Parts: sequence; C-alpha cells; structure tokens
Amino acid sequence: MAIMLKILLLESRLDQLYKEMWEHIRCYKIAKEAGNEWQRNDCLKKIQLLAPEIKREKAKSPEQLDQDDFLRHHYTGHIDSSAYSQYEKEGGLSWLGDKSKYPVLLHKGKYGQFDVEFRQTGQVNRYIKTDDNGDIVRGADGKALDMTPEEIKSAGLATHDETIVAFVGDKPVGFASNEFGAVGVWVEGPYQKIGIGTDLMAMHIELRPRVKAGKSKIGQATDAGISLMKAYHRKMSKKHGTGWFKQLRVSKDD
Repeated sequence: MAIMLKILLLESRLDQLYKEMWEHIRCYKIAKEAGNEWQRNDCLKKIQLLAPEIKREKAKSPEQLDQDDFLRHHYTGHIDSSAYSQYEKEGGLSWLGDKSKYPVLLHKGKYGQFDVEFRQTGQVNRYIKTDDNGDIVRGADGKALDMTPEEIKSAGLATHDETIVAFVGDKPVGFASNEFGAVGVWVEGPYQKIGIGTDLMAMHIELRPRVKAGKSKIGQATDAGISLMKAYHRKMSKKHGTGWFKQLRVSKDD
C-alpha cells in the first residue's frame, strides 16, 4: 500500500489539519450564506471527519510528534517490497564477498543468537575539484585536481567508502550503502528484527554528515524500510533525548 506523506519540514501535521479544518469551515459558511444545501452538508461531513483526527494528533506524545517530523522529512516515497525479494532469502547477499574484502572492523556484538561483525573496506574516497561554475579545476599539466581532505570535509562529503557490511562468521547477512544519495539498508530474512538493520542504518548515517544533520534525506522505502526508519528514530531518541530531530538545523533549500 502506497503511503503518501507531504514533505513539509517546517509545518507540523497538526498545523496541516488546522488549515484543512479552517478551509472546510470557510466552505461551510459560504455554502450556508448561498443557500447551497448540498455543498453545506459536504463541508460539514469533512469537518466531522477532521475533528477526531485533530483530537488524536493533539494527544500524541512529543516523541511521536518528533517521529512524524522525522518521517515527513526523510521519507520521499514508497517502494514495493518485491523490488528487493532477492535479498530476503538466506544467501541473497553472498555477492558482497567474504570478510577479507572488508578489513576494517567497526563493531561486533550479539544480535539474537548471532555474533555479528560490522565491517568496511576502508577505501579512501576521491573527488574531482570544481570551480564555482561547476567546471573541473586542472593543474599546470592539464590533469584534473583532486579535492584536498580539508575541502572534502568543508563540503560535507564522506572521506571513506560508506558501505558497511554485517557478517555472521564469514557470511554477509546485511549491508548499508549510499544509493545515489539515498540510504539503502538490506538484511537477509533470517537475520531481520533483531537490531542488525537499525545498527547498520545508524552506523552508515554517522558516516554521512548531510544525512546526519538532516540536510539530506534517507529516501524512498518499503514498508519494512519505514519500520526501520522508525526504529532508527527511537535509537537516536534514546541517545540524544526526545525531540532530537526538531533540534537539527535543516536548510530551507533542501
């Protein structure tokens, strides 16, 4: 089922409902003055439908409201679960290779009955330097120049390969990566719902300065992906406190 969310970062869901309510009230008054019984009744029905929704929204806890804001910002559209069915079955991520390809150990811990290691390649990212017009900057020999580490940091770019792979033994069971700017997280079916996906997302976002700061979006998601985003929000709430997302300074240009 497709889930439609308005991407209105600075406007709460309650604000949106109040706007809709006042519009229906205005419609009701105009129809009443014009003697338009059908339109008056239609507007009244919409008012009656909105009233309990506003009541439910007002009853939400600060944590729920912050999570709503988080999802409104980061969720950009729905993906059908069948799109990644090949990753669901055990062994579906074998193409990632064994641990020898990922020598950097980020974290290890117990997840359910499994001992899990989170690893990276450690590969350093290179970026071509461009000028204010977006043209490639070249040296005296005509070759394109790389950005310096200071320029990379200033631009909020990742210094190293951001892909993180979760292993049980020598077997890859999950990974998180930069998917054309979005955050992609996948975990094989038998290893889901024990916290591996949540920690993959958290570790990956920690490596993405703009996503971490709320200046870029996590992106589209399946139903399971939406649940994962909620789990990540809860994890950050425990770490930073209730309302952590609202405290982020998000650029109006995003």
